[in-house]
Amino acid sequence: HAYAASASIKNHTLAQVEQRLFELLERHIRPNKSARDLMSSPPIRVDAETPLADARILLTRYNVNALLVTEKRGAEEALIGYITRQVIAKALFLKLSDASVREYMSTDFETVTPDSELPEIQEKIIENKQRLLPVMDGGVLRGVVTRTDLFNIIIQQTDFTRNEQQPNPFKDDIRARTRHI
Repeated sequence: HAYAASASIKNHTLAQVEQRLFELLERHIRPNKSARDLMSSPPIRVDAETPLADARILLTRYNVNALLVTEKRGAEEALIGYITRQVIAKALFLKLSDASVREYMSTDFETVTPDSELPEIQEKIIENKQRLLPVMDGGVLRGVVTRTDLFNIIIQQTDFTRNEQQPNPFKDDIRARTRHI
């Protein structure tokens, strides 16, 4: 078939060829991460009419710093904004605990689809200074990608790249550092 391949390699054992092949594949083939791979689902959300004091309880219960805000529109639930822990804390400090989330939420936000890839996610979170990025599929909220999710994947990629450059203790002659005590 069109993707079949073969090779003849001389002067190497099967184990050596296999090890080298896996090294090359790991170095050159990196699957693209999509929102579907990174998102937390189901997303933690709060109704727009919820009092701020109740929203703070949700933030604490789920140990998150921002909540998506939704409202019922007929039989469906629509995403209309988000609210952060800092905004809620300021409002509660000003004794506004009975005010609704709707009054203090942010309505300026970007979204992505489940198939959106890492560069698009990174651009929308970092360039727009957005704490969380809702993942929408045909108008339905499927999940959320947070800044922490993005930072974790970037760090993992950096660690992978950094580990490629470090000496391999099984291949290289590495001497232990010693010191006189």
